[in-house]
This record gives sequence, C-alpha cells and structure tokens, in this order.
Amino acid sequence: NSINQIFREHDPDLVEIVPIAPEKQRTRHGYICDIKAAIAPAMFSSYAKFAVVRNPFDRFVSWYFMFKHGLGDDEVPTTYAHVGNEVMQLVNEHASAFEDFVGLPSDHPSGLFRRFYVPQVDYLAEHGAMLVDHILHFESLSSDFQRFAHEIGFPGQLPHVNRSVRVTDYRSCYNEQTKATIAQRFQPDLAYFGYEF
Repeated sequence: NSINQIFREHDPDLVEIVPIAPEKQRTRHGYICDIKAAIAPAMFSSYAKFAVVRNPFDRFVSWYFMFKHGLGDDEVPTTYAHVGNEVMQLVNEHASAFEDFVGLPSDHPSGLFRRFYVPQVDYLAEHGAMLVDHILHFESLSSDFQRFAHEIGFPGQLPHVNRSVRVTDYRSCYNEQTKATIAQRFQPDLAYFGYEF
C-alpha cells in the first residue's frame, strides 16, 4: 500500500513484516495484539503505533467490489487461480449481489467469512484498551499521514496507490436493511471513530 511504499522508499529497513497468526485466520491486516505478542515488549512500547481506519459502510462496499472484481480487474473473474484467494472464490460462489455479501454468515463452515464481522477497533485494541497511538482516517489519509509524519519527524509525501475500480458513492449500494445490518455489526467503529452513514 502507499504507506509501506513511502517507508520503503525512504529506508527499506523500516518495513518489516511481522509474522501474523494464520491459525487464527488472520489476514495481511494483523491485529495489534498479534504484533505485540510477536515482538519484544521494549520495542512495542517504544515505537509509534498507527493505523488507518475507514468508514465501515464504505469499507464494506470496497470489500465487495474487491472480491467481485479481483485485484483491479474490471470484470468478475471466472477463475481464481491467479489470485490464490479462497475467500474471493467463496464470496463469488455465495454472493451474487451486495445484499448477499452483507448476509454472508459468520459461521460458514470454512470460517473465512468471520473477517466480515470484525470491527476495526478489535484490530487495534486488546481487552478493551486501545494500543494504537495514532489513528489515521482513510477519508483524509494524505493530511492525517502528513500530520503524523511531522510528529515523528518522517519526511515525504504520501503517494496514492491501490485505487479502487469502484466509481459510485458507497451510499448508493445500500438499502434500508443492509444499512441497518452494517450499522449494527460495526457499531463499535461508528461510536469510537465517529463515523456515520
């Protein structure tokens, strides 16, 4: 992503991939508690910890389009071998429309849909305590990152990568039922980060 890119350009040694927990179905977006468990306590406490959060309503639509369109493709993929993503395959088998995607069960036998039920605050807290020092908002990422970078003395401008194939406003994807479902599911994010529909 663009944040990793700017750190790598400045100093390749600044970006280290912390082993995550595949046995817990963690994806490339690790939980702060997994990172805390994987590194020395002194390192964890001395580093500036930041995360990027996104409006849950927009985030869910973004997920849907990512899984339906693959990695930037402008058509629904017919084969998933190039992606190697079982989640993408299952989403495309079980969710032909956004309403279906919202309704994917958390208790699917694969366990792979649980990720669609986890509020962002759960990634950033441990036992209810927020472990991240700086919250950056996707909606204002450039200015939030510049403010954060200034605080830690990091130079550089944030490039924009990972552009979505989606051009519609996320609100147009919702009906009253899907709006209510996502609002209930991600109420902790709406409350903690101050997001609204």
